[in-house]
Amino acid sequence: MSYNFMNQKENPIKFLALSSLLTLVIASDFIVIKIGLSCGTPLIFAGLRYLIGGFILFLVVVSRFRFISHLSNIYIAFILGIIATLEFGFLYIGIQYINAGTASILYNTQPIIVSIMAIFLLKEPFTWEKFSAILTGFIGVLLIFIESLSSDTATIGSVFVLLSALSWALNTIIFKKMVKNEFVMQTTSFLLLSAGMFLIFIGAFLEDPPVFTIKYIVTLLYLAIIGSAFGITLWFYLVTQYGASRTSICLFLVPAFSTLFGYLILGENIYLTDILGIFLIGISIYILNK
Repeated sequence: MSYNFMNQKENPIKFLALSSLLTLVIASDFIVIKIGLSCGTPLIFAGLRYLIGGFILFLVVVSRFRFISHLSNIYIAFILGIIATLEFGFLYIGIQYINAGTASILYNTQPIIVSIMAIFLLKEPFTWEKFSAILTGFIGVLLIFIESLSSDTATIGSVFVLLSALSWALNTIIFKKMVKNEFVMQTTSFLLLSAGMFLIFIGAFLEDPPVFTIKYIVTLLYLAIIGSAFGITLWFYLVTQYGASRTSICLFLVPAFSTLFGYLILGENIYLTDILGIFLIGISIYILNK
């Protein structure tokens, strides 16, 4: 069963409005994570976010679609959840040491990493156009790293976020190979639930228990409800109605908006290398998604 929310004629104004909303939701994620981590430890905070978000998404799947409880689907989601634990853990650890905007730029290099992995793991053809796109994205990443090299902690933070993007890319490859279209939302909900539980379990051994202040609770609920459950549901809706390639275009603007929000809300600096990096990475991702 495919996840067609409804059949309707294409409405360009509606697509523009919803895709813009999705861009803002994803871009705000990094700002809210940074705020939440100011009053909590990374692994437990991330675990609670994805556990709550996964549970809400699971309820959406159960209420809107035919639930399929094949053991193989749960097993695949469990494996994906382990990899997602690395992805989310690395991201939340890394973002403590660098600007939210920088984290967003480095994290959204995932499509470039996927393209490299796909050549070796999915046997996708290697073309000069793909090579030039990957090289352009790599130069963009190096430009982002220039600022972080002046600080050991910033360099470590950048490395952790790139490891997060690498884990996300690996998950994307496995997801494409093993998950059928009709199981996408269901598998995603299981993935988030399992990753949330793993992160909380690991965090319980490595971190102090969280203090549930108002700021901690508000940021946690925003990330779980708006960032995860609503954002993922909106993503699948747009993909169903307008196609994955067209919907993914809105993701090109996420690093730019995250950097802008970081400047306006958190007072983070914007460097020329950041702007050039965003531009080059954006070009790279656009070429790879044509």
